[in-house]
Amino acid sequence: MSELEIATAETTRVKMTEIHEHEANPRHHSRVQIEELAQSLRDHGYASISLTVSRATGNIVKGNGMYSALTLLGCKEVDVVYMDMTPLEELQFLIRDNRLSELSTWDMPVLNANLATLGDEGYELEDMGFELEDIEQLESDYAKGQADNRANGADLDLGESLYEVVISVDNETEQRKLYERFTSEGLECRVLTL
Repeated sequence: MSELEIATAETTRVKMTEIHEHEANPRHHSRVQIEELAQSLRDHGYASISLTVSRATGNIVKGNGMYSALTLLGCKEVDVVYMDMTPLEELQFLIRDNRLSELSTWDMPVLNANLATLGDEGYELEDMGFELEDIEQLESDYAKGQADNRANGADLDLGESLYEVVISVDNETEQRKLYERFTSEGLECRVLTL
């Protein structure tokens, strides 16, 4: 295995007007997504350097959506990582970074446990950027992926298994009754209000 080549990079605070979204960015962010990102920034602050910029052109090659959200919030300056890149390297980085983020999957038992914990503390599903339909689709995709893995003989021993049943009810009274019934039967239950 060859040694990892460390890209030439430096972190700098710049005026927002000194950098710009890459005009050849093949990924588009909806207004709703930018508003969600802006809300996340309001709630949690700008805790990570999410913008990577080509030193030669000022093109953002990572973080175009973040740039739009910061612009929406009226930010005047931002920390960026400058990289020395040719125009072709910019395009490759831009496409590869977006593609690699698509290839990750959700671990639904872990996501559901996290959502339940947050739900117990009064957070709403929308506070994490999800709608109920999103979770249902992720559950479906996860189940299909698990079935495909079993059909293909994939040995995915990831430790102790967690088995869950999700039951949807029409109101809080039904939810409370089922919770009380199942806990009285010795089952471990979490209440999740979506």
